[in-house]
Amino acid sequence: MLSVRRLSVASVTILSLIGGTAVAASPAAGGPAAAPTQAQLDRPDQQLGPNWRTSADSLVTGAGTTSGFHLFIAKEKDAFKWATLATLAGSASSGSPWTGYSCVTGSGRYAVAVYASSSSANRQEVLQSGAYAAVVDTSTGQARQLATDVALNYFSPACGPGDEVVLTRSIGADEQQTDLLRVDAITGRITKSIRVKAQVTAPVVASGELHAMRGPALVRVADSGALSEVARTGGRPLSTSATASGAIDLLTVHGDRTVAHRLGNGQLTRLGDAPVGRLQLFPLRGGRNALVGAVQGIARTPDLIGMDGDRPVAAVSGDGHLVATELVADRTVALHTSATAPPDSSDIRVSVQATSSRQHSSGTFRVTSAPRLDVTLQPARPVPGAAGERVDPPTSISTPTCAVLRNDLKRQVLQPTAPMVEWAVNQAVKGQLTVQRPANYLKSGLPAYTPQGLFPLPPLVGGGQVPAQVFLAVLAQESNFRQATWHARPGDGGNPLVGDYYGNKDVPTFIHYQDADCGYGISQMTDGMRVGQTKFTAVQQAAIGIDYAANIAAGLQTLVHKWNELANAGMVPNNGGAAYVENWFLAVWTYNSGFYPQGSGHWGVGWFNNPANPRYPADRVLFLRASYADAEKPSKWPYPEKIMGWAERPQLTYFGKPSYPKPRLGMSGPNPAIADPVHTQFCAPNVNNCDPNNLVNPCPAESSACWWYGKPNWTDCERHCATEVLTYGAGSAEPAMTPQYQPNCAPLGPPGTIVVDDIPDSSVNVRGCAGAPRGGKFVLRTGGGLSPTAYFSQIDLHSFGAGYMGHMWFTHSRDSAKDPGNIPINRPFEVVGAWTPDLPYAPKGKKYKIRAHVPTHGADERVTYVINLGVDDKATHQGQRSVTFEQRANGTNSWLDLGEFTLYTGANVVLSNLVAGANGTADVAFDALAFEPV
Repeated sequence: MLSVRRLSVASVTILSLIGGTAVAASPAAGGPAAAPTQAQLDRPDQQLGPNWRTSADSLVTGAGTTSGFHLFIAKEKDAFKWATLATLAGSASSGSPWTGYSCVTGSGRYAVAVYASSSSANRQEVLQSGAYAAVVDTSTGQARQLATDVALNYFSPACGPGDEVVLTRSIGADEQQTDLLRVDAITGRITKSIRVKAQVTAPVVASGELHAMRGPALVRVADSGALSEVARTGGRPLSTSATASGAIDLLTVHGDRTVAHRLGNGQLTRLGDAPVGRLQLFPLRGGRNALVGAVQGIARTPDLIGMDGDRPVAAVSGDGHLVATELVADRTVALHTSATAPPDSSDIRVSVQATSSRQHSSGTFRVTSAPRLDVTLQPARPVPGAAGERVDPPTSISTPTCAVLRNDLKRQVLQPTAPMVEWAVNQAVKGQLTVQRPANYLKSGLPAYTPQGLFPLPPLVGGGQVPAQVFLAVLAQESNFRQATWHARPGDGGNPLVGDYYGNKDVPTFIHYQDADCGYGISQMTDGMRVGQTKFTAVQQAAIGIDYAANIAAGLQTLVHKWNELANAGMVPNNGGAAYVENWFLAVWTYNSGFYPQGSGHWGVGWFNNPANPRYPADRVLFLRASYADAEKPSKWPYPEKIMGWAERPQLTYFGKPSYPKPRLGMSGPNPAIADPVHTQFCAPNVNNCDPNNLVNPCPAESSACWWYGKPNWTDCERHCATEVLTYGAGSAEPAMTPQYQPNCAPLGPPGTIVVDDIPDSSVNVRGCAGAPRGGKFVLRTGGGLSPTAYFSQIDLHSFGAGYMGHMWFTHSRDSAKDPGNIPINRPFEVVGAWTPDLPYAPKGKKYKIRAHVPTHGADERVTYVINLGVDDKATHQGQRSVTFEQRANGTNSWLDLGEFTLYTGANVVLSNLVAGANGTADVAFDALAFEPV
C-alpha cells in the first residue's frame, strides 16, 4: 500500500483572492516569509527509487491565472520537474483570472480541460453551458478546442481508461436535462451528443458503454438518452471511474461516511468506507484507479490501489508516484505586492505542494513559464433549451447595451483600497453612508450627491440591520472588492468593472452586445444597468458605475429587498433575527439567483443554488474552511455557501492581511465556525419533491416542484450564530486613499519642450494631477482601418489612470505575422497611436530629442516607435526612422530617450501593438511623448 503523509513544508501564503480565484503573491518586504520552494525533487535517487530515469510516469494538472488556464506537467524521468504543458487561451483584455478542471486519459497521451473566466463563476448560464473545453497532447503540448458551451462542474471532464472522454452540459433553469458529449481525444472531436431528460452527474465510459449517476443509482445511458438502472448505492453521488476490465468504481456519501463500491460482472460490491471528506477516487494510467485518503480497511484489487493520506489532494500522477496536494497561482499579470516590484506578463508562477508517494518526500514546487496561448477561443453557439439561449438577431456591434460606457473619460473609476471598502460597508449597514460627493466627482460631470441619498437603506422587515460581514462577503465573492477593471491596483483610475460588457465570454473575436451581463462594480449591480432600462436614473447608473460607495449603497439596498421578500413569505431561517450572519443564507441565495413569490409560476428559491443539488460534491465542507485554495474552484460550491465561507474566512489583501475582521463566531470550541446548514437542509418531500433518502430525481421538471419555499431551522442562533464586528464607527470619515502607485504629475522641462499627451485635456485625470497643455495631437486608430472588425481591438483597449498626468491607454501586443496577401493576421486587433507635435515652422528642419514616457505599470513589451521625419520646404518627404525599445515598467515613472532627429513640418511618431512573436499577454502603453529642441 502506498502512503501519502502530510507535507512538512509551510502552506502557501494566499495573499489575494480575485473573482473567486485564489492568487498567492510573493510577500512584500517585511512581510511573512515565503514557503521554501524547489523546481523538482532534490534527491530523486532516494526519493523515487532506482528506476526513476526510465519511468513513464507523469502528473498533469491545471491552474488558472489572468492569461488563461494553464496545464502543467511533471515527469518522473525529469525528477518530477514542473513545466508548462499548454496555456488554454483566455483573453488578456479582461484581466480576470481563469478557473477550470482537467483529467488525463487512460493512455496518458491526452489531457482534457474545461475552463472559464472566474469572473463569470457567479453566473448560472456560464456554469451550466458557458465553459470551454480543449484537448492537449501531453507529449507535444498541442491543443485543440473541443467545445465552447459545456458545463463547469467538478465531474467534467471525465476521462476513461482509453482515450474517450465525457463532457457535460446542463439544460434548463433547473437542470432538468443533461447533455452528455462523448469525445475522442485522439481526433479531438465530439463523436456523440446525447440528451438525457434528467439531471445526471459523474459520467463514465466502461467497456464502450456510457454510464452516469442519477441520484443514488448508477444508470446506463443509451444513445437515445434512455436510462436503465444498473445498480443502486443508496447514497448521494460523488465520483465514478472505470477500469480497463470494464469495472466501475464509485464513491457515494452516506451521512457522515464516504462509501466505496465497485460494479463488476454485474454485481455491486461494497469495498469499505471512510469519514466524509477523507476519501477520493482518481483514474490512473492503463485503466487503473486509486483511492486516496483514509483507505485502511477498504478492499483492493490489482487495478485499484490505495494511497493513505490525511488531507484532500488535487491530482495524482499516472502511476501514482507523485501526489499534488494543492495548486495556487502566486503571481499574475494583474497583481503584485509592492510599487517596487512591477508585474511581468511573461512570468506565470504556480506553487504546487506535492509529495513522492514512494519515499514520503515532499516539497513546494515553483512553476515559472512564459505563457503559450495554444487555443484561440471561438464564439459559443446557441444551445437549444439552455439557460440564456440566444434567439434574437445580432445587434450592431457599434451599439453597446450596458449603460455606462468603457473608455469614456467622464466615466473613469478610482479603485478603492480594502479599508475604504470596509469603511463604506460599516457606514452603509447603519444607514450612515452619507459622505458628500461634490459636483463633477471623478470628473464625471454629475451633480453633487451622497451614496445613501441616491440609494436609501430600506428598513428590514422584522427590524434590525444587515451584519457587515455578510455584505463584505458578498463583495469579496462578486468582485474581490473591485470597482474598477481587474487591471487596476488600489489608487489607479480605470474603466468600470463590468460583467461581460461585450457579451463575448472573453472571446476576443466576438461581440454580441445583447448577451452582455452588465453587472457593474464592486457589488455587480446588474438589474437596471442596461441602456433604456428605467429602474435607475442616468445619474444613479453613472454613480453605480464609477463610485464604489454609491455601488455599495445600491447593492446593500438590493440585498435588503431580498431579505424583505423572504421575510414577507415567512422564509427567514432559524429565529429570524437579522443580526445573525447565518440567517442571511437564503437572502444571499436570492441575491444571486432571485426569489419568486407564490403565484409567479416558480415559488421560492431555485434548485441551482440548492446545497442538495448533485452538481456540487457531496463531501465538501464550507467554502474556504479547509483552505483558501478552495477559491481556485468556486464552481464546487453553491453561492450561499461561498458567502458564508467569505464571512468565516475573510478575503486577504495583497500583503496577507484580512480585508475585514471575522464576525463574532457563535460556535464555541477549539475551532469556532459559522453554523452552516447540512447539504440536505433545503430538501423536503412535501416542499420540493426532494427526499434526502431518495435522490433519484430531486428536480422532476422545470416547475415549482423543485423550488424550495419552507422555513428552515438548523441551529439555535442565540447560542450558536455569528454576529458582526465593526472596525469603523458610524459617522467616521472616509479613509484616505493609499495608492499603490503614483502618477507623474510634473510637467517636463526644459523650456521649449513640446509634450504630446494621450488625451486632449490632461486635467480630466482622476489621480489629482493639475494637467498641462498638450503640444500637439494624439490619435488612436483601432483595427487597422477594417470595418466592422475594427471593434475587436476595442475589446482590448483600456483607459487607465497611470503614467504622465494620471492617464494613459494600453492594450496587449499581438503577433505581427502576415498572411499570404501580406496583410497582418492580427489586423483586426491592431491598435496604433500617432503623436503629432505642434512644431515651430522650420523650413530646413530642426533637431529634437524625442522621449517616450513609460508608466509605473502597464508596459512590458519590446515595441518599435516609427518616427516620420516630415516634409521640408521643397515638399520632399524626409523618410522615417525606427527605434525598437523596451517599454519596461519598473515601478517608477520614467522618460526614455528614443534618440535625436531632425524634424520637419508634419513630423509624427507612430506605435503599433503588432510585435513579432507576441502572444497577446504583454502590455503596450500609449502615454505621452516629449520633443525637446536640441
